[in-house]
Formats: sequence, C-alpha cells, structure tokens
Amino acid sequence: ARPLVLTAADSELACRDMTITVRAGGMQGYPALMRSLGHDPAPLLARCGLSEEMLVDEDRLVPLQSAFDLLALSAEATRLPDFGLRAAMVQDIGALGPVALAMQNAPTVAASIDYLTRYLSVQSPALAMSLHPRSEQVPGTVELRYDPCAIGGLRYVPEVVDHGLALAHVTLRLLAGDRYA
Repeated sequence: ARPLVLTAADSELACRDMTITVRAGGMQGYPALMRSLGHDPAPLLARCGLSEEMLVDEDRLVPLQSAFDLLALSAEATRLPDFGLRAAMVQDIGALGPVALAMQNAPTVAASIDYLTRYLSVQSPALAMSLHPRSEQVPGTVELRYDPCAIGGLRYVPEVVDHGLALAHVTLRLLAGDRYA
C-alpha cells in the first residue's frame, strides 16, 4: 500500500449562504478545548449564533458557516493559528456520526476511505473528500483531498481545512493502526 497524503482541494471558495448545515457532532469537544485553553466558550458560540446546549445533540443541524466562523474566531481569541488542528485532536471518529459507523465496519481501510469520500455529505452537503491514486505532491503516495466548500455558499476559513485534514488523519490512524504513515 502506498502512503496517503492529505491536502486541501484547490477550489473557488467565496460565497455566503447560511442555509447550508452541518451535524453538531463535528464540533465535538469544542467547549472543553476552549476551557482547557483558559477561555469561556459561551461568548464565541453566541457570536456565531450557537450555544453549548446546541452542541449536546450531535445530530442537530447547525449553520455550517457558523461552525466555520467559530473556528476562525477561536483561533483569533486564543492567538493560536493551529486552533483547527487542536480542535481535531480532541475529537475522535465519532465526530463523523453515521459515517464513522460505516467506516469502522468496513472490511478494509480502503473500503473505509471509500465510505468517507462517498458519504461525508451526511455530515454536511458542503463537505467533500476525494481519493486520488497518485499524489501530485508526493511521488509514490495516494492523496486524500478535502474541500470544505464543495457546493459553494460559504466563506472560506483556513482553520476549517486544518480541522478537516487533521480529523481525517486521526480517523485514518485509528483505522489503519501501525500500517498508517
């Protein structure tokens, strides 16, 4: 098996549709992370039209742009440019909800990645990942590309790319074990 390279997709990422939603499970661990960094999550959640109570039901749909903005504002408030990476590191495969169940029950890691790329839209219709058998960036590897604004309608936030790729890394490391590099 060839190594996997995680990259952000090149795409036109500039729109503003607040009707595109995401499962709240994608924000799993956010309040605890903010508290561990010495910040009260409530003001930033409120600024984005969210609340801690809204995040309790992981299947609740919330505006995707609000989730994006929350990552950006949190990076600014904490002065941590790697906030998106940190947010993913406090999550587990369960953040992907039903997609996680399919991935964990796949017969192979390749099938698990196929489920991720085919069904990530269950998390949000704007999220997309695609697998490419030959990486354009690292010879001898396969590449998993992430596009957090696949259907448009969203304002691009760099922390979202960090978060999505880091969560894919956490998930694939769990599924592949010591075969993952």
